[in-house]
Amino acid sequence: MTTKILVAQYQVSGKLVDANNEPLGFANIVTYIKADSSFVGGTTSDFDGNFSLSIQMENTYFITVSMIGFENYQSEPFSLNRMNTSKKFKNITLSEGGLELEEVTITAKKPIFEQKIDRTIINLENRVATAGATALEVLEQSPGVIINRSSGSIGMLGKEGVNVMINGKLNYMPNDALLQFLNGLDANSILKIELITTPPANLDAQGNAGFINIVLKANPDEGLQGNYAITGGFGRGVLGNGSINLNFRKGKINLFGNYAYTLNDQEQFTSLDRTINSFQSSLTSEREPTRNNQNARLGMDYQIGKNTTLGVLFSGYMNKWDMDALNTIVEKEESKTKIVSQNREDNDWQHLQSNINIVHQFKNGATFSTDLDYLYYNNENPTIYNQTFKDENGAIINEQDVLSTKTTPFDISVGKVDFSTPISDNIKFSIGTKYVLSNFENDVLVEENSIPLEAFTSKSNLKENILAAYSEMDYQISNKFRLKSGLRYEFTDTDLSSSNEGKVIDRQFGAFFPSLFFNYKIDPNNQLNWSYSKRINRPAFSDMAPFIIFLSPNTSFGGNTALQPAIAHTFQIDYQFKSVNFSLKYTQEDSTIVRFQNRFDPSTNTQIIIPDNLREQSTFSTSIAFPIDISDWLNMRLFGIYINQSAISVDEKLGIQDFNQNYFRFNVSQSIKLPKDFGIELSGFYQRTSLNGNVKFEPQGVLNFGIQKKLNNNDRITFNINDLFNSLKAVGVTDLPNENIFVTRTYDFSQRTFRLTYSASFGNKKLKESRKRSSVNEEKKRVN
Repeated sequence: MTTKILVAQYQVSGKLVDANNEPLGFANIVTYIKADSSFVGGTTSDFDGNFSLSIQMENTYFITVSMIGFENYQSEPFSLNRMNTSKKFKNITLSEGGLELEEVTITAKKPIFEQKIDRTIINLENRVATAGATALEVLEQSPGVIINRSSGSIGMLGKEGVNVMINGKLNYMPNDALLQFLNGLDANSILKIELITTPPANLDAQGNAGFINIVLKANPDEGLQGNYAITGGFGRGVLGNGSINLNFRKGKINLFGNYAYTLNDQEQFTSLDRTINSFQSSLTSEREPTRNNQNARLGMDYQIGKNTTLGVLFSGYMNKWDMDALNTIVEKEESKTKIVSQNREDNDWQHLQSNINIVHQFKNGATFSTDLDYLYYNNENPTIYNQTFKDENGAIINEQDVLSTKTTPFDISVGKVDFSTPISDNIKFSIGTKYVLSNFENDVLVEENSIPLEAFTSKSNLKENILAAYSEMDYQISNKFRLKSGLRYEFTDTDLSSSNEGKVIDRQFGAFFPSLFFNYKIDPNNQLNWSYSKRINRPAFSDMAPFIIFLSPNTSFGGNTALQPAIAHTFQIDYQFKSVNFSLKYTQEDSTIVRFQNRFDPSTNTQIIIPDNLREQSTFSTSIAFPIDISDWLNMRLFGIYINQSAISVDEKLGIQDFNQNYFRFNVSQSIKLPKDFGIELSGFYQRTSLNGNVKFEPQGVLNFGIQKKLNNNDRITFNINDLFNSLKAVGVTDLPNENIFVTRTYDFSQRTFRLTYSASFGNKKLKESRKRSSVNEEKKRVN
């Protein structure tokens, strides 16, 4: 005889009535843990006043009941365990009273950090520190996330190769486009961020650092609901943004959309000092960029039948980035040469995406879903260099004008099918398949005094097809043990051709990618997670394309057609005691892809900065996250991580290089609750020296301050000072003493800024309650 183990182990149920013993429908019932009053779950009573809640862990709980026109109710504590698996309340009688005209809302304050079996969740709703910020700035302060603005990359827990999803949908953006998008996404639109460091098999194997899922705010109520926010600010230049979110739900139709606009005129500064043998070069760049970014999403869900939903979504953004820069280069070997360059650079991105989705729920709990996506991108990147060469006495030697243009349109088509079904009460099985077709073009032209430089001018085309299939099983072995395993297969066919070099890449690659997760709930306060996953990190299209952008006559950025995909194996152990999370993680990766690596030719004193493959890289990290609740009005959240990283680089001119680094980073967020609905939040991070291939980045940190006043109707006004001490800048060093090469580069793209934000919600908040009362109106008709 086999005993079934239910995933939902415990039940809370009951019935609500008024003083006349009439049932009360559509009241709010919320369950909390007695020990810390943390939120567990909620529901509403049905038309007959009945309610039921499922709870998976044994503990001691209490419930609250609220309804407009009635006094709130709170139950006595009750325990659920293996000896007592259910709690059924006798009729709960609510007394009339309370506020007739104002809705009573039970608000459960979520912790900033939550640890799940395969992800860490950061809850952002109504946080003081994020008001007026962009999604990129929020990620920059998230635990374990490292934003490298200089290289245009996002990493997690010491590794690069992150995929970003919006509401669970992958964006397929190249690195440059991704940072432009996140820099224009208003943080006021974000509900939470999920950091998935060891992804399950139903997610792409691409990206060895994992996934970041940005979940935007939504409103489940009927009628028109929305919110908006307006921010103005200044630092070394003006900035501002505005956003609006709308949601309309009626019957079978749900319409939703949002729009955001961001303006940033902040000054930037960068420098590059290089010594190669006796050759010395110093570059300073004073940059005055202007960025105008517009983001928009519009979607609809339609309930075709009782169990089938059709969804369509259109989204896109326009990012116009214009910059005037004054570059001063001083070169010294036997004599000194000074180069003054007036630069004008445009870097404009356009993006459109369409999606159609169908989801069907079967009676046995199975789910079938299919997605079709089409994405289009276009990047225009012209740069003008007006250069004047002077000798050591200041006399003009030469003048030249250089024009570099890069036009990059590309499109991506995606088809995806998923099916999941419960095999039994404690086993769920999933399968799926996916096909991705990408077409990428890159047209580069470099002219000197209106004469094309053939060596730097090219047209290239890349086509890549990816076919994937997976299966996954989620097995609740008992109320303490849970196992989740998956196997994914991906086959990639890549073809890159260039007008200068002909066929550059013709590569086919197929591999299996297993994943395994194990969860053990030791007791209500302790649980243990163990996971393993194999990942692939494919080169970005823009990194593989052949192109050249000059910083100075002998220093340039470029692509690398020889880039290879990287394969990583990751092991992770997580331990959670109450609200304290502790993690150990180890990754071994072959052919690690690192961006903005310094490559030198000592014979010509030239330097090219390109993406490249390391031979291998290993990363070990240990992290801890925990709250410190000093009192009801003073709370602190801490996250700390220590990383040990070693890498081996191979350069055809310099040979094999070993790099090792130990560093740590900690994030802190402290909130202070003041009288009269005021709140203060301090947040920031500090990071010791970190490693990125042959570049070591010096320590960096930031501290932010914010104060917020909650107004009527949950409107809020917030004042923030970001980068309070103007300390956030990146300094990268490459030191190769055996080759007499030393390079220091500084990026100062973040300034102290002052922001004032006003955010508000709107819509008829009584529409949902009006709909609930419609059945009563039907009864009135029967009387007539």
